[in-house]
Amino acid sequence: MVILTEGFTNPHTAKTASSVIRYGNDEVVALLDSTCAGETTQSLLGVGGGIPVVSTLDEAPLAEILLLGIAPPGGSIPASWRTVILEAISRGMDVTAGLHDFLSDDDEFVTCAATHGVTLTDVRKNDERDIARLLRLLFFFLLFLSFFLLFIVLLLLPSFHFSIFLQIFMT
Repeated sequence: MVILTEGFTNPHTAKTASSVIRYGNDEVVALLDSTCAGETTQSLLGVGGGIPVVSTLDEAPLAEILLLGIAPPGGSIPASWRTVILEAISRGMDVTAGLHDFLSDDDEFVTCAATHGVTLTDVRKNDERDIARLLRLLFFFLLFLSFFLLFIVLLLLPSFHFSIFLQIFMT
């Protein structure tokens, strides 16, 4: 795996890279940042020992995955990274990202990935928002239903006094 942090190699913006290197450094062959080439991840991020920082994908020919290893403000893919991502896809590398902009929503990336038989993985893309919406709808439905049933009970019990109802729910 090569982790792309081009121009953002510091512990704050490259926190994804730092975590992957810290907990899965056996998988990482290099960090890609031409502005820091020749350094090690240890000297720049404080983790990873001698994992090299390289300036091109040519310097990590055995890598099979490109991981976008930053958390930029807004969660968008930096425009200057598009050529590196497309090059990785053209080399047959799978690409993984945890950004708010999804690789799989980008027509150019999707077309290139299909042409080269690689996988685009967006780790943030999931069904959680859909599930949260359904749960919210279910909550409001149940709330409406309980008020409706309470109203029916009040209509069916003519001897029920509204003041008793208020005393019960106001204490």
